[in-house]
Amino acid sequence: PETKGTSSERKIPDFQCGFIDHQEPDPLRAARFFVVECKRLGHPTTSGWTFNKNYIHEGVKRFVDSDWRYGKDVADGAMVGYIESMTLEELVNEVNRVATSSNLPTLEYSRGGERPLHELRHELTRIFPITPFMLWHLWIEMTSSPDAAAE
Repeated sequence: PETKGTSSERKIPDFQCGFIDHQEPDPLRAARFFVVECKRLGHPTTSGWTFNKNYIHEGVKRFVDSDWRYGKDVADGAMVGYIESMTLEELVNEVNRVATSSNLPTLEYSRGGERPLHELRHELTRIFPITPFMLWHLWIEMTSSPDAAAE
């Protein structure tokens, strides 16, 4: 009800899984959605707009921006990053640099992963419920060979 007629009502994430919270006494507030946003990663940001800036500005920020409100009324959400180039360390450093310049906390490793899957996490503070919000990041190496992302 509080977003009726706002721009966040027309925003559509890449994937979402909805369910009804039967513990919520107000049936108009019972719908819950786990949201997954997907973005490409790679290519340094030294020359303008790139995948890594886009990952933060058009991905992570959608979970904290009141115009988007991805994951509203739930405590978790997810981002999937498709690694096309750069090493994991380079990507984490660059994405964290963009996050910091956008007044967002940095990503942390959630658990050690074996190629091609890497898991990171982000605890975000939002001005709408629920906060704090845990954003899980699953990064998948999409290179043609297991060693190509390290080049």
